[in-house]
Amino acid sequence: MKLCMGCMNEIDDAEVKCPVCGFIEEKQAESVFLPPGTIIEGKYIVGRALGYHGYTVTYIGMDAEQNRKVWIHEYLPIDFSTRSGGESRVTIYSGDALAKFGQGLVFFLNEAANLERLGKIPGIIEVYECIAENDTGYVVTEYLEGQTLKEQLEEGVHFTVEETAEIMKHLLSGLSVLHGQGILHSNIAPDTIYMTVEGEAVLFEFGTARYETSENTKNLSALYKRGYTPEEQYRSFGIRTPASDVYALAAVMYRMLTGHVPVESVARAFGDEMVSPSEAGVRLPEYMENALMNALNVHQADRTETAGIFLQELCSPDTKRRLVKEKKGFGKKGLFSILAAGVLVAGIGIVSFLAVQSLGKKEPVKQAVVTDKSEKMPDLTKCASLEEAMKTAEEKGISLKAEIVFSKEENGERIAAQSVSAGTALDSVAQKGKKNEKVEVKCTVITSRRAKYKDVRKWTAPRYLFTPERKEQIRLLAVKKKPKSKPYGRIFEIELKNGRKIKPEELSDKTKSDELLVFDDIKCIWQYTGDIYWIQAMKDYTGMYVQKVPFQVDTYSSEGKKKVRMNKEKETLPVSGEYYSLLQKYGKGYIVSQALKKGKTYRSDEMTGALFGVVFQTIDYKTTDAQGLLKKLKEIRKITLVQEGAGDLVKNIQIRHKKKIRVKGEEYLFKEGDTVTVFLEPSPTPTPSPVPVKKPAVTKKPVTARKPSVTKKPSVTKKPSATKKPSATKKPSATKKPSAETQPSDEQ
Repeated sequence: MKLCMGCMNEIDDAEVKCPVCGFIEEKQAESVFLPPGTIIEGKYIVGRALGYHGYTVTYIGMDAEQNRKVWIHEYLPIDFSTRSGGESRVTIYSGDALAKFGQGLVFFLNEAANLERLGKIPGIIEVYECIAENDTGYVVTEYLEGQTLKEQLEEGVHFTVEETAEIMKHLLSGLSVLHGQGILHSNIAPDTIYMTVEGEAVLFEFGTARYETSENTKNLSALYKRGYTPEEQYRSFGIRTPASDVYALAAVMYRMLTGHVPVESVARAFGDEMVSPSEAGVRLPEYMENALMNALNVHQADRTETAGIFLQELCSPDTKRRLVKEKKGFGKKGLFSILAAGVLVAGIGIVSFLAVQSLGKKEPVKQAVVTDKSEKMPDLTKCASLEEAMKTAEEKGISLKAEIVFSKEENGERIAAQSVSAGTALDSVAQKGKKNEKVEVKCTVITSRRAKYKDVRKWTAPRYLFTPERKEQIRLLAVKKKPKSKPYGRIFEIELKNGRKIKPEELSDKTKSDELLVFDDIKCIWQYTGDIYWIQAMKDYTGMYVQKVPFQVDTYSSEGKKKVRMNKEKETLPVSGEYYSLLQKYGKGYIVSQALKKGKTYRSDEMTGALFGVVFQTIDYKTTDAQGLLKKLKEIRKITLVQEGAGDLVKNIQIRHKKKIRVKGEEYLFKEGDTVTVFLEPSPTPTPSPVPVKKPAVTKKPVTARKPSVTKKPSVTKKPSATKKPSATKKPSATKKPSAETQPSDEQ
């Protein structure tokens, strides 16, 4: 067995391509990175390079003494050093580069040594060791398996308010320990927060931003992270404090709650128009929003000072909002620094700062010249409804585009934000070269009066759509007989006052997803009365069969009367059959994943979609029928099937999961996106192959040699037996003492 340098798993010595990660060692070209297989400090095996971060390379590695995977971070600033292909030692450029390389190396190792001294801290990556070798330095840290928060957000992962708060509290708890020791992160953003497969959030990549702004590098591409970097880090002489980390982590929390990257801090310093999460349609406790917005105050002096204070405010129901007077600009020195940074960093300039709009939207407003250039942008937030806002905008020659955000908790309707500030001269925002065209302005509408079709189709009508007052207006709901396939409250039909009827198919039509359903136009809604399935507190059901999961059923009659019972034996919760099994032991209905965490409450009328991911099919095969197995696997869509070797026998099967499965028997389970490698071998040559040779050798010669057997010499020697002297000596038997025994002996 040997170690794969791509994933540090053991594989057969004969393997060229790793069946787990696909790494092919022979194909690795020469580069400035360490050759896979290099040994550091006599015990750390360096694998493939995972990424380059401006001045450090991160490798996957193996601690041979502890037998554990690690990350190995190598100091290798490309501005001052390089490496010849296949070499371990670093080549440092001469002159000024040599001094800067040494200065940065001391910074790199000292920063890591501070973390190593503190040991394991929840929410902070653990540093195992700092090493000086190969004319450079290495930092060995714990190995994390999972994804960055940035990757999860880009994949559309949604975090609830409760989940976001728990993640923030966990990170703030660890960060507060560092702040107490005078250690800053200075680079917090979704791509420096790792979400492990166990569900823990971990901060990593410490000190990157501070190194890159310390004149040790010319590479400024990672200096600023739009929306997350506080304004003081844009300034050459800006002082970084724990409040800098507080702002960045609060910006991450804002992104998780609202789905929007916050308005860039330097743009907010010129005029802060960023809306709060509640203004963006997110429902969260007031004290929690106060704590968040206190941490997001633009200027350091107004901001929450440390991670510890941020954590206290996030947990205290008494937290109040610290409102500050608007401060525009930075003064002459500050403005000069901002402009200088804007020249150095691609895409960051003073013009782009002014163009950034509310809710973190990056696209510029399409504007045009209006007829009356003296008009100013009205304050649409004072309008009582969207209709009133549209009318006001039309009177000013403005084309208004509204983004509708439905909120049951909203009492009516309001304009939460507009892309052009009230009082702005319309001619100043008009697009040059286009005459007599309306200015286009965008606004965000928070409303309980209307919703888009794409939102309505997800609802369980009575639970989500109506307040008690609305129910009285609409004559809530005429009820249809329940079909077993539809969950309780799912919309069957919406009847409008003008007689028009809207079917679920129309709500699901993607071409009509942005059409609006105005609640005042509704006459009644027909709904299904299917049963409600629910579990008060979820357990970890992975590894069980779905039929064995107990749950409660609320059954409704057509008159609306409720009865409560426990589930029947064949009655199951909603599942997604996306997994396949290679063993009957993990057969159909075996739970591999669940959508809700332990302790959460499940209700079928609140949660659409599958609660469990279960085995859909068991692939039955014989090890002696390799081609039959391959044929069955080829019929499964969207798996990567790899065949190694040839023959009729299945030697082994290995599965590489696209996302880690943590359930018993995972080596026999797979789903779409996974890689299944089947190792084949030929049938062994039959051992009786020499048998045909034996026939001529054994048969005929002995046949001719039957003469000795024919010569009945042995039979002739029957004289002793014929003499029957022993049998004749029946004198003892003639004594007839054991007469009962004489008869069997005679028969013998």
